[in-house]
Amino acid sequence: MHVRWLLLFTLLATLLVSVDFPQQAKATPANPATLAAATCVETPQTSGSKWKICSPAAVDLVPDTPINIDVVVWAHGYQAPGYAATYQDSLSDKTYVPDLVTGLGYAFITATYPANGLVVIDAEADLLALVAYFNKTYPPTATARKIYLAGASMGGLITAQLAERNPNGVFAGALALCGIVGDFPRQVKYWGDFDALYRTLFANVVASWTTQPISMTTQAVWESTYQPSIAFGVISNRAAASQLITVAKAAIDPDPLNSTSVLTTIVGLSYFTFLSREDSAVRLGGNPVDNHAYWYRGLGSTNDMRLNKAVPRATASPAAVTAMQAYATTGQPKIPLVLVHTSYDPIVPVEQSYLYILKKQAVGNTNVTPFLVSRYGHCEFKSAEVQDSFSLLVAQASGAVLPGVIPPGFPFQATTLISGTAVLSATEAFSVTNAVPDPYVFTRNYTPLVQVVR
Repeated sequence: MHVRWLLLFTLLATLLVSVDFPQQAKATPANPATLAAATCVETPQTSGSKWKICSPAAVDLVPDTPINIDVVVWAHGYQAPGYAATYQDSLSDKTYVPDLVTGLGYAFITATYPANGLVVIDAEADLLALVAYFNKTYPPTATARKIYLAGASMGGLITAQLAERNPNGVFAGALALCGIVGDFPRQVKYWGDFDALYRTLFANVVASWTTQPISMTTQAVWESTYQPSIAFGVISNRAAASQLITVAKAAIDPDPLNSTSVLTTIVGLSYFTFLSREDSAVRLGGNPVDNHAYWYRGLGSTNDMRLNKAVPRATASPAAVTAMQAYATTGQPKIPLVLVHTSYDPIVPVEQSYLYILKKQAVGNTNVTPFLVSRYGHCEFKSAEVQDSFSLLVAQASGAVLPGVIPPGFPFQATTLISGTAVLSATEAFSVTNAVPDPYVFTRNYTPLVQVVR
């Protein structure tokens, strides 16, 4: 018995070092040596936000001196309130985004936002204020400058909403990466269902905690206490882990060589579900998750009846349901919008991008270009993929390429795969007229819109 536990602890320690957990839970890595370092200035704001302004090495930004340089605004994703505020401006391959952007000849500006947590509305106002400040402090010359918006995860939602509003025509184009762009309540329910299922299937792990993880749990406590015990629970009870993945309909890597993706998915989703509950309820004016009449089912559950009797139930607050309307998208961006998503995203399912495409098709909008990157992971994009997608956006915004069109010879090999029948069946799958809808049937039965291979 002691040998068995020793082996489990050894395996856990090895996996915790090797597993690539979600970007939101990781500190900013060092700048890659292959890119020229950006020149950056950080300025704290009275709102509690901090602004970062970066310029290319060859460009000297002097306040009140006109300069004609295009700009990229970066909108970062969700970060738990207990964590230190950061810009989240590094990609999964450790590329430092300011270096990447300024290396292309653009200025780079970003903000930490006034607070962590579900701060979409405040973040949008913060970024617009940052743009106004940049334009006033570093005014353009007679030639109009273009300002592009890019964001990841929750920042993808911020990007899509601002692209749809585009107040005063401030933005020329937008790049939404792995974003919650299609259906915000659906995303909330996905996280809420995972939370309920985890607490049922791993009740022993939850019961072992002397205090429960909450939104204000610090990064140090999460990484030293909760994350290891969640990982250990997965390793020691693989049957429960398999049930959790299947019933929650969470993505894992289909590549059998990636033996740690179940662990990565469960630990990553635990971060977002456990550390966002109270914050989301406060921001939305009540509990937003409703599973009081939902029937959980799936091949991973050996006894669906027993599972459904044990799952904790909750009814959404009417105030929260109403408040979530502020996070809706219309599918009608006023500017070119490029959507990039990985095909197996466990945190923000790829269906979010597909649902946005259905919206834009319903209203006949032609400004949206989707890309599906064939890969497992949340926001797991290579720097070349982000650069290529951004280059396409710039070409669309400049009129060299029509919005919604992928030009021949583009670095991504893209093939349209969706059919009218697939769109119809997907629409019916999550129709609001369905008395007992399965909110995730679309995730499990979608036909990819665009397959991207480098």
